[in-house]
Amino acid sequence: MNARLDRVPRDVPSGAGDWAALPRHGRGRRRICLIGLVAALTGAGFAQAEAPQVLLERYNCTFCHSDNEARTGPAFSEVAAKYRAEPQAVARLAAAVKKGAHGNGPWHMPPHPEVSDADAAAMVRYILSVGP
Repeated sequence: MNARLDRVPRDVPSGAGDWAALPRHGRGRRRICLIGLVAALTGAGFAQAEAPQVLLERYNCTFCHSDNEARTGPAFSEVAAKYRAEPQAVARLAAAVKKGAHGNGPWHMPPHPEVSDADAAAMVRYILSVGP
């Protein structure tokens, strides 16, 4: 008996025609799963989050701020000390990044509407983690 005919599902009536014309059950799903697994492992087709320090450079935050030294704007460690204990600090500071802010000094932080919500939150989480 032909090996291909041995695999005919029991619910297929005899004389159903050529086995090659029948669907190959599950084969397509396995192929899709395998392609998805490979893509997930290699990162192909998926946006990868950038490190917060890279984002701070890309959006020019480091022109006015640094981790521990006040420049035109306050040091990130000063911002962290002021807001770290606040429960809504990430949301509040991420909104300030996007809308701009005016602190105690003569300069104000200009708005950055081009920064995505996810990038703003990632940068703020880093800023809040900076210690003295």
